[in-house]
Amino acid sequence: MCKVLGLAFLPVLGKTNQKPGARITQRQNQRKKMDKPLLDAVTEAVQKKKFLKIQYVTDLNEYLTVTTMIKKVEEKEGGPVLELVTGQELAFDQLVKVGDVPAAKYNPRDFTCDC
Repeated sequence: MCKVLGLAFLPVLGKTNQKPGARITQRQNQRKKMDKPLLDAVTEAVQKKKFLKIQYVTDLNEYLTVTTMIKKVEEKEGGPVLELVTGQELAFDQLVKVGDVPAAKYNPRDFTCDC
């Protein structure tokens, strides 16, 4: 960790204290702990073939929202992957909210606005 002007920044160039495979095993462990309400919402959306708002986080930690249909859900690399009608694939652990159902790791108050 380097310090600039008294602020701590994470090191650049991917130097971290984690072991090389630690991030992959963390992701696999998260997939094992399935979020049942979110999985039910995804399954219902596939069965009913309805358009809904899907909020997710990309690999670059971008928070994106799309309105689309989920074509199918497949098991890949140890975890479910959603295929959207656009052809885009999303890992289940990237989901933030499907329709009105937030992922368990997010507080429902995160989606309210006091404007």
